[in-house]
Formats: sequence, C-alpha cells, structure tokens
Amino acid sequence: MLKIALVEPYDHSEVLYDLCELLFGQQDIELCVFTQQYILDHAPKMIREGAGISWFTFEAKNRIAYFRQKRGCLNDCSLIIWITAVSPLGWINRLALTSPFVLVIHNRHTWFKPFRHLSLSSNSPFHFLADLARLGRLLLFEHPARQKMLRRISAVAFTTRNMLEYAVKAGHLPASGRAIFLPLLSSQNRVLGNSATNGAGIIRIVVPGTVTGSRRDYGLLVCAFEEAVPRFSRPAELVLLGRLDSGNQDLEKLRRLQGEFFRLITFESWVPQAIYDDHMQQADFLVLPYKLYRRFGIVREYLGKSANSGGINDMVRFGLPALCSNFYSLDVELEIWIERYTDHQALVALLITWVNDCKFQEVKNAINNSKGIYQKEKASSMLISQLNQIMKA
Repeated sequence: MLKIALVEPYDHSEVLYDLCELLFGQQDIELCVFTQQYILDHAPKMIREGAGISWFTFEAKNRIAYFRQKRGCLNDCSLIIWITAVSPLGWINRLALTSPFVLVIHNRHTWFKPFRHLSLSSNSPFHFLADLARLGRLLLFEHPARQKMLRRISAVAFTTRNMLEYAVKAGHLPASGRAIFLPLLSSQNRVLGNSATNGAGIIRIVVPGTVTGSRRDYGLLVCAFEEAVPRFSRPAELVLLGRLDSGNQDLEKLRRLQGEFFRLITFESWVPQAIYDDHMQQADFLVLPYKLYRRFGIVREYLGKSANSGGINDMVRFGLPALCSNFYSLDVELEIWIERYTDHQALVALLITWVNDCKFQEVKNAINNSKGIYQKEKASSMLISQLNQIMKA
C-alpha cells in the first residue's frame, strides 16, 4: 500500500481538492492530507468523508509547531507532494524530510531566476523604497532558502504542460533534474445548474478570483461591459466571484449599468467553497481578463509561461467556455475552450454574440466532445504513472 502525503500549509485549497479527486479511490493508494482545518471543513463531501483519506489538520497560528510534531508521520509516507511553499522557508528546510518530496511550483521565475525578472515599483518613492527592502530580503534570505530546498527535493511539479515545457527549455529544474506535469485541470463531468439553455433565460457570466487590478484588467472589462450591456437582447448576470477590494472606482460604473438586462453580483469577503462552486456550476461562460504578467512580490511572472491562474483550472474543472485575453499562454489542448480578444472592442463584440446568440453553446459542445488528457480518468492515470517513477528513482 502506497501512502502519499498531500501537504497544503497555506490556502491553495482548489489544488489540494483536485489532487485528492485524482488520487482518491485508486487501488493500493492511501492519502494522508495535512492542511488547515477550514480547508477540510469546506472540502467536497466525497473527499472529506472518503475512506482511504486521513486528514491531519491545524490552525494557521500553530503551523510551524504542528509540522515539527508531524515530521515522523510525513517521513512514514511513500511520497510527499508539497503544494505551497512560500517565504519564510527555513522551517520547511529544517524538517529535513527524507521521503521522496515533490514540490509544486506556482511561480517559476521566483524560484529559479528572480533577479532576471525583477519588477520594482515606480509608483512613488515610498513604494520604490519598500521594494528595495524586499530585494534585500530576497538576496539575503529568500533566494538562498529556495536554492537549499531545490537541492534536496526529488522533483518539481507544474500544473500545465506549458509551464513544464518552458521550465525544461530554460533549465529551471531542481538538482535532481526531474520535473513532472500535474494534470490538475481535469473535467469532473459536472452537470451545470440553471442556465439560459435549460430554461432560466438569464445568461450567467462569471469572472473568478479576488477582484484586484494587479492580476486582471478590470478597467478593460468595465469598458467592454459599458458598451455591450446597452446592446444585450437577453438578460445577463455578471458575477465577480471573489473578495472585492474596497474603493474600486471602476466597479461603481458596473453597478450603474444594472437594469432590466443586466445584474451585478459581488462579494465583500472571502467566498465559501460551497457558494463558489454553486456559482460556477450555474455559469454559462467565464471572462478571464488577464494582463500580460503579474507581480509576485518584486518578481515578474508571465501568465501561462511562468505562473498559472486558478481561473484556468476552474474553466476546465467545471467544463466552461471562456472569453480570454490574448496574453495568456494556454496549453494547445485547451484552445477549443476559449475565444480570445485583443482589446476592449473585440471583447465587446464577443460579449454581444455570446449573450444575444448564445455563441458560448458552440464552444461548450466542443468541450463536451473533447477526449483530451483533461478527462479525469486519463489525468489520474498520467499522474500515478509519473509519481511511481519518482518513487522508483
């Protein structure tokens, strides 16, 4: 019996849930999940109560002491998949884990070549000085700690083929030289809830993720809806599915558009998983207004190439079509899931046809007919094969 530890010390619950679903119920595999209590509380019932999954939970304030205590349990496992490792890393390195250890990389430039991709703020002298302080921490503490971890681990894992291919091409690998693809984007064959195509009459549009300007172009999104909404011939609902940062002036413009053919839904605080999933299940399509890059600390990460977005994971997890900015570098197999736009006028045109003519249904039909790796059974088989190779190395 293989005992696999899934470790999520922070907040990437969606990655943890996907890994549980891919590995749950596989013959001769027992899962030991180490995570925060609230992540267990909001887990899908199938994995929260499933036989063959043991949960070890803690509160955030006790994180370091808890893992020191559980070091023996982790080393008793056949393999450890560590989902999120963020600074400070010293406490993880001091655990000196001996089991084969796979680290999931969410921000490749930050881990391998941060100094080639620095992005210091020029907004004000205060922000620039703050970033200089961050650069000092990166030089003295964070980068050496990451290098130490990369020398010890068995392999790194990337959550898209694109990120893996770019990493191999750039030589962004740990000392072991091993890297794998975690096929997290697995369609779960969920049945969508009430949508315009099954009787409700309202086109439901979702933008997933926390509403900030640092990762998504909400200015462009607002401009597009300002022009598109007056031309809608069907009622539409836009859900900004994440915590809303206060003081966002652009979003006030969206609120003023509300009327017979448009409604806006926002959230002032963190969205519980059950509510999040409910909105995703009822969505007709997504809008993913990505920028070319995002800043992770003071390091520039390019979306789809050095960093992935949870919105893409959600797109495939719920089998949803999407309108996506031209900036995101997407796996070839996923191109049939989206239509791209280059500017706000192109987005306006797409919104009008997807709402008025239900053009999204054509994309949804193509998704339903696809037989790629993102089907759960194929993804599970690929993942287990790669993990077996690491354990045999």
